[in-house]
Amino acid sequence: MRRREYATEVDISSRLNMNLGLGIAFFQGLSNMALNSIVLGTIFVGGSLMAGQEMTPGDLMSFLVSSQTVQRSMTSMTVLFGQVLRGMSAGARVFQFMNMTPETPLCERQMLTCSMLNGHLEFRDVTFSYPTRPGYKVLENFNLSIPANKMVAIVGQSGGGKSTVAALLERFYEPTKGTIFLDGRDICTLDASWLRGEVIGFINQEPVLFSTTIMENIRFGKPCASDSEIYAAARLANADEFIRSFPDGYNTTVGERGVTLSAGQKQRVAIARALIKNPKVL
Repeated sequence: MRRREYATEVDISSRLNMNLGLGIAFFQGLSNMALNSIVLGTIFVGGSLMAGQEMTPGDLMSFLVSSQTVQRSMTSMTVLFGQVLRGMSAGARVFQFMNMTPETPLCERQMLTCSMLNGHLEFRDVTFSYPTRPGYKVLENFNLSIPANKMVAIVGQSGGGKSTVAALLERFYEPTKGTIFLDGRDICTLDASWLRGEVIGFINQEPVLFSTTIMENIRFGKPCASDSEIYAAARLANADEFIRSFPDGYNTTVGERGVTLSAGQKQRVAIARALIKNPKVL
């Protein structure tokens, strides 16, 4: 069934690309004929006027150079025509994605002051399947209680749902069944943006760094953080020493996805980014 659907989509895409190619070729062919006619017309009319001694060779050359300049400019515009069409199509899909309503509401939910929270977590009879694999239960009747101020390691085989627990906690997904509580409050009643921005600090297995300075990458965890707070977070993450060893220190640009740093250094910067907001749950 899926193979047929895939083959159908490929055929549709192939036909659309062929139609686009034919349209661009037809448009460029006609436009090139029209633009070359400008030069040929200039030569024909100018030659006739020169034969009647109504135009000098210098005047003809001036008109010819001007017409060729116009022709080259218009030819460049026709080449861009296909790119504009592709860009409009891609842009339409991007804006369609941006205008989608998220399945998980990100705002207009309850927000609390962090001083009211202790950080006690409880998963109660949680069952979850990823939307792409609804028939496979990653978690089934999962129960877990983590007291505040405790360090807990969740251990298991690959694909056992360890990362899924963190994804559910940050409300990237909603449980199929069951409830997750934070200090006795159902996290589905809490504002997801506030939960991720102030309450939970999350360091991924493969941390993502942005193509900017180390200081700005750490500041993403707390946009209003001062430089002294950034230095303190880096020291807590044991990153201050290697950062200061760089010629530009905290102003070192890390490149796309932190390409200029080692895997361990990227992890340290990501840990500092999570620690700077002093999360209740890390």
